[in-house]
Order: sequence, then C-alpha cells, then structure tokens
Amino acid sequence: MRLTTRNRWAIKHLHPRSHRIHFHQMTKKEFILVLSIAIIFTVGLFASLDTKQSSVYPSAANSGIVSYTSHEEVPKDWSQITSYPGKDNSINFKYTLSKTVPEPFVALYFHKVSGPNQYFDFSNFDEIRIHLKSIKGKRIPIYLTIDNKNYHPKSNVLLSMPLVKVIDYVGEREYKIRKGDFDIPSWWLRYHGLKREDIGDIDFSKLNYVMVNSCQTLEPGNSDEISIKSISFAHSHNINYLVYGVLMLLLAAAVALRWIVLDRKKMRLSSEINEIKILVPYKINEVDENKNSAKINRIVNYLAIHYSEPELSVQDLEKALGITAREIGSLIKDELHSSFKSYLNMIRLTEIKRLLLETDLSISDIAYRTGYNNISHFNRVFKAESGVSPKEFRAVNVST
Repeated sequence: MRLTTRNRWAIKHLHPRSHRIHFHQMTKKEFILVLSIAIIFTVGLFASLDTKQSSVYPSAANSGIVSYTSHEEVPKDWSQITSYPGKDNSINFKYTLSKTVPEPFVALYFHKVSGPNQYFDFSNFDEIRIHLKSIKGKRIPIYLTIDNKNYHPKSNVLLSMPLVKVIDYVGEREYKIRKGDFDIPSWWLRYHGLKREDIGDIDFSKLNYVMVNSCQTLEPGNSDEISIKSISFAHSHNINYLVYGVLMLLLAAAVALRWIVLDRKKMRLSSEINEIKILVPYKINEVDENKNSAKINRIVNYLAIHYSEPELSVQDLEKALGITAREIGSLIKDELHSSFKSYLNMIRLTEIKRLLLETDLSISDIAYRTGYNNISHFNRVFKAESGVSPKEFRAVNVST
C-alpha cells in the first residue's frame, strides 16, 4: 500500500510468552474497599466546594437593597425608562432612547440604603451571575461602582469609580461574569487624567451600585425591554461539570468492576500468542482554523488605544501587530464593513462629540486630544460627518 504524507502506519509486535494477562475474580472485601474509596472521594469533593452566594436580586425584606432607574444627565429630552415587577419574581424595565442625545442610555441599578452596612461586599466572591432576557438588545453593559475617596492621591473627587463588562446577549439564560473581566472604562480614566496603573488594586468590599444598562448597539429613538430574574455574587466552581465528572468516574468504576468479576475462563487470554504484526492506519486531521476573529480583535483594540496619535497609520499597526497592511485593510473591510481611514475617523469623531458635550475643553484642545493637528482639517472632517461645525454642535446640544 502506498504511503502518503498524510497517512501514517503504527506497527505493533506481540511476541509469544511475553504478554500474558491474568484477571482474578474480585472478592467481597475487595469490592467493599473499592466502593468505600469511591464514596469517600465523592463526599470529600463536594465538601471542598464553597457554594455560598450573596443575592442582590431578589433580596430579603430586611436586606436594605433597593432599585432605581436613571438616564442621561441632560436638561430635557432625555431617554424614557419605566420599571415594574414581572412574572416569576422578575423585575422588568422598558425604555426608549432619546433622539436628541448623541449617546443615549438608561440603567436599572441596585444599591443599599445608607447605614452601617451600606455597601455590597464583592471581595470574597469571584463572579457575578445575572439571569436576564432582552427583547432587542445584543450588547448589554453591566456596571459596578466602587466607593472610595482615596483612589488617587492627587484628587479628592474620585468618589465613585465605575467598572464595566459588556454581555454579548445570546438569549435568555444566566450569564456569569468573572471579577477579573470587569475593567475601568477608558473614558473615565481620560476624564480624570489618569492611567490604569494610577489606580492600583481595587477594593471590591465597597461596592455601592450594581447597574444593568441599555443595549450599546440600539440607535437613538429605539425601544427595548429587559427582564431580570436574579443577580448574585458567587464562586465560580462549576458544579454541573463536577457532578458530571463524578458520575462518569462512578460509571467507569462500575464498568471496571463488571469486567473484573466476569467468569475467569472468559477473561483469560491464551497462554501463547503467536507473533503477529498489526498495521493500524490512521489519517492526520487537517485543522483549518479561522483566525480572522482574533486578528480583528487585536486591530480594534490597538486602534481603541492609539487613535489619538496624529500620525497613526496602517503601517504602524503592521509593525506593532505583525499583520500585513494589506491584510489589515481586508479584515477591516470584511469584518467592520469600513476602511482603515473611515473606521479611525469614526472612533475619533465619537470621542470628539463626547468631549464637546461633557467637558468645557476648547475645540482646539479637543482636536489635539483626538489626533488632529490641523484645526481647519478637523473642522472640515467634523462638518462633513455631522452637518454642522464643532462649535454649532456644542451650542445646539448643550444649550438649555
């Protein structure tokens, strides 16, 4: 038979008198010993688990936990939100996003009333579990806020630091978010002029808000409804997999026992085995992995960090990421339906609008912070995309 580069042959030799296998019938004492070991192992495994949880919702009547709704802090025409109890002890909130705010949002948040125990203590847990259902939303941000006056020695205004993780919604179920998946939003760091390393370790024992926000991908004017069945702090031990593993272990032990106690005559190999050669063909499976997803994530993350660099080019990404400029252009076109230049401008213009609405920075300062060294070019790009100049945009959207 012809051997190709994709076929291999394993040859196993069995020699006479060299491979005698003997089985013995298990005695009653041996059976009891094996069964006892299996039971002790299983009980010990379950006893080692820390399965306690701390419920945020639903909560006990004396827990002091209350819920409220919030929306953008604007003088008028804000997003509308209504919360109400649903079936199966769930809490629902309906909302319609504002058409006049560039980045509208609403949130349903939970917190403890003031008192000696006014914080959620997340320090002894390592994940948040939230069971929710969304009608339209696909990317739902979950926010935590930490209350501490001393996060940065140069400032005394950092009273509430946000942490966020976005849920990629795939249907009604319980979503589990590891503590380490929460991160400080980049906009918050920029607003306070800080870097991530300025913050240091985060004290999760003073968590004052747990918030479920409106979907990131819904356009202004759209409506949605989110239903929440439960929110809790928990440990990340996956008991389902553990139970499955234990059951498989016991099943394997039962099969082994059955094999061992079969009739000795049926379980004994012949005392002499003639020399044989066993050719066992096998084919190497070819794996064609699609790495586009990983690559586009690296590209998007790099642009999210370096978009404010005025001379940022596709060649910079090529050097930093080890991906050719041609492939970067193709990935952005195929995965983001845009060009490198258009996508970079979109990131910059989104941040420009936020700075125009949320800060008193001068327009020239905003231009320099977002990667534009030429003010005239900055004004032309902004007006081409928004229909108005940056000054007019701020006057119309910030005016009372």
